[in-house]
Amino acid sequence: IAYPNNNFQTFYCMGVTDSCGQLTDEPKTLPFCDSEGNVCGAFNDKAVDCSYMCEGYCYWPGSNAVNPNTSQVSSFTQFKTETPGSSAKYQQCVNIGSQEAAHEALRHAQGAFFVSIVIGQIAGLLVCKTRWLSIKSQGMQNKFMLFGIGTEVMLVLFLCYCEPLNVGLGTRNLRLVHFFPAIPFAILIVCFDEARKALMRMTSREGVDPISGQKVRGKGWIERNF
Repeated sequence: IAYPNNNFQTFYCMGVTDSCGQLTDEPKTLPFCDSEGNVCGAFNDKAVDCSYMCEGYCYWPGSNAVNPNTSQVSSFTQFKTETPGSSAKYQQCVNIGSQEAAHEALRHAQGAFFVSIVIGQIAGLLVCKTRWLSIKSQGMQNKFMLFGIGTEVMLVLFLCYCEPLNVGLGTRNLRLVHFFPAIPFAILIVCFDEARKALMRMTSREGVDPISGQKVRGKGWIERNF
């Protein structure tokens, strides 16, 4: 029989309808029905007239069940001779809750988490650029900083989309939406720090030393504690 024992591979099904049906945990638990659609046995325990497919189940090659609508048999002969395509009796299926799906989801999550760390680092670099002035006032004139950000972004893209590195790092090629989850947190970091600096400027008093003419600042409560 061709029961799919490997959860990391796709499997083939024939059913009452063209869609993939439920795959049973074991071959012996695959139900069989009579011509009226009533369950009357299982793969290893059924009567002679109990040989029809039950609706909603996957009948793999070699289960030798009869489709009550088309009289097609889920045999190896049919599987080996049919041509893949829209007219094929067997459908290629995959268990969306299988170990393979979980494995791939984990790899994509690891890649997205790595990207989120880099996005957070860029936001942290922007807020650490000044201690007092707003980034709007300070501007982005530091060419070395811009070069560092650009290099970091290019390195991240290389690590994400170089397939040999995906194997070594346990990641996968990311879609555009995988870059989005970290962006709101980066915006929150920048907005919080801009608000903190604005409150510091409002609560810390500035003046001019009458002797030296140097600007002096009396630290307010927010500047002393935040």
